[in-house]
Amino acid sequence: MLNLEIEVPQKIKVLFLYWHLDYGGAEVGLLTTLRHINRERFQCTVLCMEKKGPIGEEIERLGIKVIYLNSTPRLFNTILIWKVFCILRKLEVDILHTSLFYANFFGRIAALTRKIPIIITEERSMYYEKRIYHVWIDRLLARFTDKIIVCSMSVLNFTIMQENIPFEKFYLIYNGVDEDRFSISSPKSELRRRYGFSADQFIIGTVGSIIPKKGHKFLIEAARNFCPQMPDCKVLIVGEGSSKKDLEDLVQKENLTDFFVFMGARKDIPELMKLMDVFVLSSLQEGFPRVLVEAMYMGLPVVASSVSGVPELVLDGETGFLVPPGNSKSICEKILILNSNNDLRSKMGTKARERIQEHFLSHHYLSKLEALYDNLITQKISNKNGRLPR
Repeated sequence: MLNLEIEVPQKIKVLFLYWHLDYGGAEVGLLTTLRHINRERFQCTVLCMEKKGPIGEEIERLGIKVIYLNSTPRLFNTILIWKVFCILRKLEVDILHTSLFYANFFGRIAALTRKIPIIITEERSMYYEKRIYHVWIDRLLARFTDKIIVCSMSVLNFTIMQENIPFEKFYLIYNGVDEDRFSISSPKSELRRRYGFSADQFIIGTVGSIIPKKGHKFLIEAARNFCPQMPDCKVLIVGEGSSKKDLEDLVQKENLTDFFVFMGARKDIPELMKLMDVFVLSSLQEGFPRVLVEAMYMGLPVVASSVSGVPELVLDGETGFLVPPGNSKSICEKILILNSNNDLRSKMGTKARERIQEHFLSHHYLSKLEALYDNLITQKISNKNGRLPR
């Protein structure tokens, strides 16, 4: 038997390529990954196609280099492809890890011309809005991709059907919560005083981009019915987005301004979640919502739309309630149940936290990600006479 000496690099060089580094589920996931990845084995750099954002600043504070191209991604921007190619060449990257369509596109095109040993991409939602040429591009480039990471089985099955990509190309890793960030020592009562809420108020919260597919309007429609029955309640909407003005107008139209607080984009999400009683996710479209993992880790019972990967996370009737997407009546009913039953709320919150601790912590995510990196490195070396191909 031929015995080849396998030469594994002392440090595997990983380049993460992202479109932007503003607040978003994928970007927060990157930050969590970089906080906990084994830096003795993986030398990480981040390449951002747009300008610096708040997540980029936090990554830099970790001592990780972030490169900004200050470009506007559009298909077949040859200058941008050239810039990515030059960075790949300069850094001598072993693994290119990209996330979401434009980063996946530009990264793979540049990596193919540079012959990067390992190419990994991510699909993080069920993208019904993809245009046909986006599907064709993804289908073609998947042939030159080592693995496509997906965040839920529903995203995996949807992408296979949409893009006709073989099952073997995919690798499932569920999102994990950054438990260090969400370990808040301050008591709930103290946080409520600090933020100007009273101990007896019933606080409902939601966190996320304020865009149509997040379905905030269904929470407001539900509030039209539950607020008169819960005069001490407050509804916190945390986030920014294109629909914010429309939602503020809707709240005013429904005479609910005394109940709603639009809090904007925030860095103190863990503290805000800790002072809540119930978390609501009224989305029409999701992948495997990181914010729901975080809310459950904080011991909150959840009322969540039964879309995409949400039923893979929320156990209906145990860790919260699943509701049909776009159904404000059902959202209202479940919130009223939780408001009227302290024991049920406490029991669900406890089970929600236990579920996250058992399956969806950052080390669960990182162990699978690092195993993927190691396996692909070993495969490539074994196939190329003991060295990484260049």
